[in-house]
Amino acid sequence: MHVPGLMLQGQGPLWAGQDVWGSCAAAGQQSLPQSYPQSQPHTLPRYPAWMSQIAANAPSAPQPNGCAMSPGQSGPGDPGAHCASGAGAFGFVASPIRSYPQCEQSPDCSASDSVVPVEHASSQIWGVTLEYENLLNVQRDQHLATVRHMSAEASQLRQAVQMFQAGRYDEGFMAHSLRAKDEEMRLAVEAKQKELELFSSLLRVRDRQIGELQAQASDLQRRQLSSSRDDGAVSETLKEAFKQTEELRKEKVELERLLLVKERQMNAIQAVNPEMADSSALQLGAQ
Repeated sequence: MHVPGLMLQGQGPLWAGQDVWGSCAAAGQQSLPQSYPQSQPHTLPRYPAWMSQIAANAPSAPQPNGCAMSPGQSGPGDPGAHCASGAGAFGFVASPIRSYPQCEQSPDCSASDSVVPVEHASSQIWGVTLEYENLLNVQRDQHLATVRHMSAEASQLRQAVQMFQAGRYDEGFMAHSLRAKDEEMRLAVEAKQKELELFSSLLRVRDRQIGELQAQASDLQRRQLSSSRDDGAVSETLKEAFKQTEELRKEKVELERLLLVKERQMNAIQAVNPEMADSSALQLGAQ
């Protein structure tokens, strides 16, 4: 993920096409000078690889007996049919070791199987989908605001070049140039506000991911302490969860640092033109 001064790393193919808004940028930048810097759209965080592995065992469809059918099952009549355990499509539904009520009054479910209720999985999947849809919308708004600012700045520079080439310094032309400069400053503030909003949204996602990883690590520790035998698989999963949590913490700290940098840039812009002061943008970091 390319963010100025930061490389956010994630796993999995969920958001492999992060440059979905690239066509918008191309349309707005065709008229810009070739030497003008191109804006790089922010990409979105992705969930760790172990969550994608959990998703491979996700329930795909409800069976008549109320159990979720795993990807390897052919139907309720399959001799090897059983209740699938795991998480939702995004690997984000629940911890793989968290137990749920057994399928009651079902001949296909063994007493030792733990299942994820279909309603619970669906609600969690919808929650994650809406969260990422909101991030995409914020990313789109931020990128379009940046394109508008770049276009206005390029237009203002072209007008200045035309003024110097023609040797025109009349009041009307100067007033038009000042209005163009004011519009450029307004768009710059708008672009910074959208960028702050995007960073704040990314921080909220990271906070949720850290909380879920910590919850999973706690569950694994409790299971490991209560187990009378050495469980190598649990130990490896616990180490992976701690590693992912530490990486997310580092990314969160870096995002907070970038957020402060952007706020300082906003303060510098507002110091040049106090009429454009907008405290709402500076409050985004505290949300």
